[in-house]
Amino acid sequence: MCRYQEVEGPGNWDSAPGQYLSKHGLCHLCDATCLQCTGPEREDCISCPPTRFFDDGRCPIRCQTGRYALGRQCYLCHHTCHECTDEGPDNCTSCDR
Repeated sequence: MCRYQEVEGPGNWDSAPGQYLSKHGLCHLCDATCLQCTGPEREDCISCPPTRFFDDGRCPIRCQTGRYALGRQCYLCHHTCHECTDEGPDNCTSCDR
């Protein structure tokens, strides 16, 4: 449900947590993988539930190949790595050919 909010001047419609306000002024639910999102797509996450990782606007269960996890966020591995561990971008577990 959208809510009306006054912030220093005339009021504006705002989205509640778990929703986003579309460019047409309509509230939509965020994707189930997001804790909060911004739109224009429901999968455009800005925060994730504690069981997921934040990865460039998405909230996967684990970081994808070529990325490592640190503090529930995904980061790119070193450019020479195909895969790396959670300990840092230079800790390759497999290399590019």
